[in-house]
Amino acid sequence: MITLEEKEVWIRRYYPFCESYMKMALADRNKIPQLEIRLDKGSYTDHSIIHIGISELEENDEESLLRSVLFLIGHEVQHVRSTSQRAWMYGMNRGFQVILEEYADKTETKRKVFRKEADYEVYIKELAAKGFHISTNSLQQFVHFIANSLEDGRIERIRCVKRPGFKDYMIAFRGRDWKKNEVEPSFVQNLDDPRTYLLLVLNQILNLATMSIYQKGFTKICPIDSRPQILIHSLMSDIAAGVASANCRGCMECAIAICKKLAVEIIEASKLTPLEELLSEILSFLIEECGSSSFEGTDSRNEETSSGSSGVLFGKSELEGELNSSQEDEKTSEETKDEKNSINQKNHSTGDSPEKEECMDGLITAAKAASDDEIADAVRDVYIGERLNKKRKEDFIDKEKAVDDDSLPDLEDVNTHYDTQINLNEEARTYPANERMPFELKGQANVLKRKVEKIFHNMQKPILRGRRTGQLDAAMAYKLAMNQMDCFMKKGEVSEFDGCAYFLADNSGSMQGNRQENCCKALSKIEHAFQDVMPLKIVAFNADDCYSVRHQVLKNWSEKVSSNGSYNFLTHCYANGGNKDGYSIRVATEELLHRPERKKILIVLSDGLPSAYEKNDGEKDVNDAVRKARKAGISVISIFFGDDSERSTFVKMYEKNCIITEPEGIDAELVRLMKRFCFR
Repeated sequence: MITLEEKEVWIRRYYPFCESYMKMALADRNKIPQLEIRLDKGSYTDHSIIHIGISELEENDEESLLRSVLFLIGHEVQHVRSTSQRAWMYGMNRGFQVILEEYADKTETKRKVFRKEADYEVYIKELAAKGFHISTNSLQQFVHFIANSLEDGRIERIRCVKRPGFKDYMIAFRGRDWKKNEVEPSFVQNLDDPRTYLLLVLNQILNLATMSIYQKGFTKICPIDSRPQILIHSLMSDIAAGVASANCRGCMECAIAICKKLAVEIIEASKLTPLEELLSEILSFLIEECGSSSFEGTDSRNEETSSGSSGVLFGKSELEGELNSSQEDEKTSEETKDEKNSINQKNHSTGDSPEKEECMDGLITAAKAASDDEIADAVRDVYIGERLNKKRKEDFIDKEKAVDDDSLPDLEDVNTHYDTQINLNEEARTYPANERMPFELKGQANVLKRKVEKIFHNMQKPILRGRRTGQLDAAMAYKLAMNQMDCFMKKGEVSEFDGCAYFLADNSGSMQGNRQENCCKALSKIEHAFQDVMPLKIVAFNADDCYSVRHQVLKNWSEKVSSNGSYNFLTHCYANGGNKDGYSIRVATEELLHRPERKKILIVLSDGLPSAYEKNDGEKDVNDAVRKARKAGISVISIFFGDDSERSTFVKMYEKNCIITEPEGIDAELVRLMKRFCFR
């Protein structure tokens, strides 16, 4: 059995493949949901995301896990394509109403009239006063289960017709569940308990809708004349019609009809047990699997429909012929109906035989064998991609080491600009960077990171579809049957961003307090959001005197600091001394010129004018350094957040690309600058 730790590794390894599989299945849609694969329970979609929980998938190897996940993705994809939001909500609301209306008609001596929504709530309160443990939410969950069972069967049938390869995944997944979820033998003693037979009936609805067969062991413990057998037989035609419906609205009408037939059983069961407790026993697996009852499906105008048949999937179908029978019944007398019901009931109550389980084993084995080649190809592609990515990463690291190895280049040219020798002390981090970012700051950084990753993802060249050569496009494979060869595609290549950024943050004494805090927090967000997509170096600069400059490295080029180097600098260091801006800019320029990237940017964050100069030539030195950097093709941008009296002089030093802001505005300006640098 695959452990949770192994599943976590599996997610990282197979997520890109699963995401591509989902996107190909929805390639013709304008809006494609985001795929989530998590170590939790249940799978569901709300149209904007497809969530797959794998914590309770009992698989022995990664190939089997991939097969199950692809089934779940295909299932949710078909919900997106075929489950109409409007029809679904109609089924939820009307099913709830029908249960109350039917129960009132069957049990109340005085006829109840339901004219508006409030009337249903009033009636629920009346039932509660009579000792029924019932609520609107609990009833809606019952409706949700019934409607979802039928809709699951319907959309899986459609997908089997539209994408024949899906049938193998479905048989393997559903068949394994059938074998595992056998009816408990203890139910024999409790068949008269409303809770027991309601549980049995609901399980049969799910099994019949999704697999067209009874739950394993059901016919052994339920004789022909037992209440669950009689009740489920009365629902057969509605289940069959719901699964065979061409659209979601038709399926919901059948679900409503079932709700009507089960109304008395559902409400009467609440006399013995609060309906919420009954739900936790009966429907816990549904809630985990399908999410909330507020399912958001597709627009009815874009609903993918099908009237074709996927055939008998699991051997002899218990529903076989039911739909035709129900259609013929409309033309016959009541006597003929009763006769047919009796015959059909006998046919559907033959019990589970050893041959049936053997048949199921054979079907599962055949389904797995049919999909083995596809799964093996997927696993091979994943491992090949993994090796290629590893090699690219190693090549990149080797390239980085060959370029600079995070070490300073020769600064001889820098020193020639000064009459006296300037000593540079570049200090690596001497403290452990283990202080984690505050929750709010980390949240803001994550939002920015997701935006950045999305923009970079959209920079890749699009997939070329409708080609006559290349890789087979699964969504267009049907064209082969029509001798149309424009069903291939050529995958786009990722357009990697060829740029790097150097940040110089003033760390002189005037930065103490609010200015340093805002500056470091802004840099921490930039570091978190951009370090995975481009090389960054972040340095805090100050000067002990005119001849001694200090650079403290918050984050080096090839360094990845999980707990964030910029934020840890704020918590461990303090601002002091003066600043020799021109010298620090020249050092940063030399490093950038030795970088292999095409686009280079230097951003200087400061609250004041250069001070560590013997003469009043600090402003001229900065201006000369900035001009040289720009002439060499480096974008130099300054962010000033100091006193108003120094603004005009600061602007003269940088001439252009000088941003004036308050300390609280550093964050927004820095984010705007980086977005403009990367994406324009």
